[in-house]
Amino acid sequence: MGEYDVVISTCKPVDAYGCSASSFTTVSLMFEDGRGRESGEEVHVARKLISKGASIVKEAIAADKRVLVHCAWGQNRSCSICCAYAVVYLGWSANDAIDYVRECNRRD
Repeated sequence: MGEYDVVISTCKPVDAYGCSASSFTTVSLMFEDGRGRESGEEVHVARKLISKGASIVKEAIAADKRVLVHCAWGQNRSCSICCAYAVVYLGWSANDAIDYVRECNRRD
């Protein structure tokens, strides 16, 4: 997995040719990004998996491991896990976590 010890995938990992590449991930937390149109059950599943992802990030960092969290576009699912980690385990405010992720994710 290259430079990362733990790779959390929230979508199906694929290689440069679009072929399935399950070896690219160590943890699979699959949930759909409905962009705000999720059903109640989908919201419940997403919350559960975002919390689980944040916990995995915490455990990996505590073990001095490098972590990559990814989704299809790097805007919703993976960012939600990273923000949840910052809020729950680092004590950041939600707004500070979101602002930080947006700044890091900015494409100039």
